[in-house]
Amino acid sequence: MQELLSFLLHEKENLYYQSIENITIISGNIVACDPNFFEEGTAFQKNVQPGSYPVSLLLDKENSVAGALITFSTQKPVRFEMATKPGQHIKNLKKNMIFGHPVDTGLSCFADGSAVLKMEELY
Repeated sequence: MQELLSFLLHEKENLYYQSIENITIISGNIVACDPNFFEEGTAFQKNVQPGSYPVSLLLDKENSVAGALITFSTQKPVRFEMATKPGQHIKNLKKNMIFGHPVDTGLSCFADGSAVLKMEELY
C-alpha cells in the first residue's frame, strides 16, 4: 500500500506509517471529511462490516500527513480499489488523479456515517 500511495503522491522520499486510535463503525457507512464541515460528509458507496478497525497515518520525513489508512483485514490483499462516493466514477479520472475531499481548515477525519448525521443535527 505504501508503494501505491507513494506513486499517487509523487513522493520520492520514504514514507512511514504511524498507528493512531481505532475507528468504531456502527452503521457500516464510512465518511471521510473535514470535521468542521460534516455537511460535506457523504458516505462512501461500499459498506463495511460494523466493528473496530485500526487507523494509521502515512507520514513523510517531516511528519507531515500524506494519507490515512483504515485496515479492515490482516489478510494479504487480492486487489486495491479506490473508495468512491455516489456520482464518482474512476473511469472519469485523468491519469494519476484520485478522488479526495475539501479540507478548508486543513483537517480531515474518518467517521461513522450515522455519527456524521447526528453531528449535522447538532449544528
